[in-house]
Amino acid sequence: MRCPKCDLEMTPKTFDGVEVDRCFGCGGIFVDKGEMEAIESKKLSALVDIAGRTEKAEVMDEVEAVCRRCDRPMIPLRGANDVRFDWCDKCESMFFDRGELAAMDVLPED
Repeated sequence: MRCPKCDLEMTPKTFDGVEVDRCFGCGGIFVDKGEMEAIESKKLSALVDIAGRTEKAEVMDEVEAVCRRCDRPMIPLRGANDVRFDWCDKCESMFFDRGELAAMDVLPED
């Protein structure tokens, strides 16, 4: 599968039985419908994602994501901890720029 943002070939990786697609070009993570629930329940976010935002991640955050499964623009949304991610309203897949998935798992400070 090609990366929804930088169009490089993504690499499938399996973490505790959950397969995600990772882009080693921009650091993005593509998860299919249902995989996010498994990542959250098994607390795998920090393991799956490359923690920390970079200048490249900030630039990629502004690039429109295109779902490679459906060939349509993904919708930018906000999740836990006000983290921005991209969602396909047809297949319900999600794309996280580098550091976004891990940041959703971080508890906000009081």
